[in-house]
Amino acid sequence: PASYSNETVKFIRISKGGKISIVYTDKSGIDGGAIHLTPKANNYQIEWRCSSTDFEDIQDLLPGCFYGD
Repeated sequence: PASYSNETVKFIRISKGGKISIVYTDKSGIDGGAIHLTPKANNYQIEWRCSSTDFEDIQDLLPGCFYGD
C-alpha cells in the first residue's frame, strides 16, 4: 500500500472483509480524508459500494459514490 502514496494519496489500506480505504493528504482539501470501497457479494459477483464521511461533495466528483456511512 505504501507504494501507492504520492502528493495526493497518503496511503491505501485494505481491511478485513476486503474494504479498501484511500486516505488523502492535505492537497485533497482534507488531510486524512478518505474514500471507502466496500465489497458485497451478490449472485456470485462482487459489487462495490463507494462512500466517504469526509468529502461532502463526493457525489459531484464521483457520481456513484455517496456521503455518509
